[in-house]
Amino acid sequence: MRFAKIGIRPKLKVSQQGDAYEQEADYIASKVVAEPASVQSYQNLSDRNHRVQYLLQ
Repeated sequence: MRFAKIGIRPKLKVSQQGDAYEQEADYIASKVVAEPASVQSYQNLSDRNHRVQYLLQ
């Protein structure tokens, strides 16, 4: 019988604090949080969607 079928899962491994994977995750997270241009581009996209809706109505 497979373990996944009965709900048993293997124990996850926890890496050491400050390892390469954690450093990369922190770097990417800081880039995402620090990007105000992303918010502006989403607002522009939202504005375009509203214009398309008006044209269709």
